[in-house]
Amino acid sequence: MVFIKVIKRLFSAFFMCVIRVINNLKTINKFILNTALVIFTKNAINTY
Repeated sequence: MVFIKVIKRLFSAFFMCVIRVINNLKTINKFILNTALVIFTKNAINTY
């Protein structure tokens, strides 16, 4: 039972860390998504 508690605690801490990272990356992510979209569309136009 203690083992399960420890795993749950670790998982929740990891989950909170992931959520925090995602929130921090949202602004950067938009920029990355836009550039990736532009590159992808250029490549798609070049191939077809």
